Amino acid sequence: MILRNTTSKITKKNPEKSGFFLFQLEIKNLINKKNILNKKYFYLIYPFSEVK
Repeated sequence: MILRNTTSKITKKNPEKSGFFLFQLEIKNLINKKNILNKKYFYLIYPFSEVK
């Protein structure tokens, strides 16, 4: 559920690099607080951070 919401927001907004940085921080916080994201999901989302 969380993954779908975040990915849909990214594809719709197409944010700037600063937005991607904040998004990375959110993912890191999620991983630190709850280990719900394993490496598969993380690598699915992470490539978005390098898109312009």
